[in-house]
Amino acid sequence: MPTNLSRKDKKRRRLITHQEITRLILKAFFYNRQLVWHIRENARTELAKMGGESSVTRAKNRCVVTGRGKGILRRVRSSRIVVREKAVKGALVGKRKEGNN
Repeated sequence: MPTNLSRKDKKRRRLITHQEITRLILKAFFYNRQLVWHIRENARTELAKMGGESSVTRAKNRCVVTGRGKGILRRVRSSRIVVREKAVKGALVGKRKEGNN
């Protein structure tokens, strides 16, 4: 049951991968102090035109089952709640629910 946030995040990740190389090159130009000032300034303006949506830090880990954005276990790409439910059912190999319940 993907949510609207999950779809938005997928779109953002596609944009990030599409513009990753260009962004890295422009950043290298901008941070290189040996280059002429106007080249560095052009790189900065081009980066600003790209916008923040293509930045890697904008990607959010979400649960692939529920779309939840918090409590995500990276290895299984699921929220802690989904992992716990699967562990109780025995659907995760090598994992089981701990506790008295």
